[in-house]
Formats: sequence, C-alpha cells, structure tokens
Amino acid sequence: MPFASANFPVLALLTQLHLDCSEAERAIKKLRTGCRKWRLLHRGKGFNDRTFPPGDIVAWASVCLTAFNRIRLMLYPGKRNSHMVVRRCAFLQKMLGHPRLDHVCAPAVRNGWEHFDERLDQIIRGPRPKSHSYIAVSVDPPDPETLVFRRVDAVRLTIHVLDQEIPIGPCLGEVRALNAAVIAAHDSMADGRIVKFPT
Repeated sequence: MPFASANFPVLALLTQLHLDCSEAERAIKKLRTGCRKWRLLHRGKGFNDRTFPPGDIVAWASVCLTAFNRIRLMLYPGKRNSHMVVRRCAFLQKMLGHPRLDHVCAPAVRNGWEHFDERLDQIIRGPRPKSHSYIAVSVDPPDPETLVFRRVDAVRLTIHVLDQEIPIGPCLGEVRALNAAVIAAHDSMADGRIVKFPT
C-alpha cells in the first residue's frame, strides 16, 4: 500500500502502536489459554502442566504489561513535559478519537511495572514472610504469610506483581478498539492525503 513519504512520522507512530496492540492481544490470549488449562488441572481434568508451565504463563504476563506500558507512553505524557512528547500524545489522541484505555493505562499497571523496586523496599522493611515463591500460577490465593514475587490468578485472570493486582480481562476490549482505530487511521492515508505532524 503506497503512502506519501511526508506521512512517515505518522506512519511510524501508528506502526509502533499497532505492534504494541498486537503484542498485548497475543499475550492476553496466551494468558487466557494458560489459565484455562490450569483450571482444568485443578479439577483433575488430565492436563499436563509442561504444556503451559508457570514460567511461560508469567512471562506472557510480563509481555502483556510491557505492551500496556508502551501504549501508555505513546498516548499519555504523564509528568513528562517535553514539548515533543506532549505534542505527540495530543496528536495521536486526537487522530485516534481519544480512545478509552481505563484498564490498559490504569495506575495499577504503571505501579506494578515501573515502581516494583519502591514497593519491594517497603515490603522488605515490613514484617518478614514465613516463605516466598518466585513465580506462581494458581487457582487459590497464596498463603497470606508467603511473599509471591510474580503470580497469575488463573480464575480471576489477574497478574500480581508483589502486592499489586492487575486485572487483564477488561483490557482485551480496549486493546482491540485501540488497534481498530490505529488501523483505520493508517488506512485513511492510503489515498495520498498528507497528515501534518506537529514539529
């Protein structure tokens, strides 16, 4: 599909958002499939946990959170005051029709991912846990006296990063809607129309 070279800045931004949405959607699908398999295992329905080992499921959770974070950085300046960042975010928001990303860009996602070290600082200064677990995929909540670094709740489809809980189910619709808006914006330039990007 030919595009005017003057649209390269816009196409580059839309391509990155499309990649992030696609990656997030794929990760959510993998998480849902893995969690469904773990629920079957919990009910004794002949599932071999080597097919979806906990490490792989938690890794897909990390892919998911990373993609969410990149989407947020592309669309919301937050506390960044660089004129380039503020203009880019405003431009993309307007071009994409101000997409609703209440779950994808929720503070819990940012806190879970960007401020992991600060929460760990608080946890290690508090009461000592009796045990710890590096990663877990579970149907039941962990023992309250066990510190779990990374966990996926296979029933509620939530990602737990230390003490932060991030629900993933509601994010899928937001990611799909955003990706549809990105594709529509991309395709709207196929007729050679020039979209002025703020400099």
